[in-house]
Amino acid sequence: MSSRATPPTAATLSPVVSTGRSSGTIDCQRNIAYTSRLQGSDRPMPRTTTLYEYAGGRDAILRAADAHYRRCLTDPVLVEVFGTHGSASHVERLADWLTEVLGGPKLYTERHGGHEGLLRRHANRAITEPQRARFVTAFLEAADEAGLPDEPRFRRRLLDYLEWGTAIALDVSQPGADVTSDDPVPVWDWGPDGPPPAPPTAGRA
Repeated sequence: MSSRATPPTAATLSPVVSTGRSSGTIDCQRNIAYTSRLQGSDRPMPRTTTLYEYAGGRDAILRAADAHYRRCLTDPVLVEVFGTHGSASHVERLADWLTEVLGGPKLYTERHGGHEGLLRRHANRAITEPQRARFVTAFLEAADEAGLPDEPRFRRRLLDYLEWGTAIALDVSQPGADVTSDDPVPVWDWGPDGPPPAPPTAGRA
């Protein structure tokens, strides 16, 4: 798996943010497929709701991060990476990353060293494919527990990001991998289908 794999929708969106580990870019500010429907009308183009906002903001992200980390400390596959004792700062740090990557405030950049800081945290951990896959499954379970919206477009984009991001984590965790980067934290948007037409509803919590 290459750490420079192009994000799924990069080719269809306007370049704004370089991901550093890809040849593509992701536009968080607007989705062309969505806003173009309003062109030629007298209505002002609305600002597209970010994935972060749609998820429920900071409180929802913190709930998801907490539910996920509890799984990481008890799941027999994930304890090989995370151990069983835990870190007091992990939930907040994970929430800061998710907040920024889903289009919210740039908390990970401000507090934890940005993209390179995240890559360095994975250095030499030698993550395996079963561990990567289980991490994704555990996060989807945590999203349900935390009550994140179960709207299909939102869940599809969340899964897109998780698959893409964990592939990078697996890659840079191998011994001797390059974990340097001066690129910004990648920011994900809704993709070519645009945001859902209706406000979010609670998930399966």
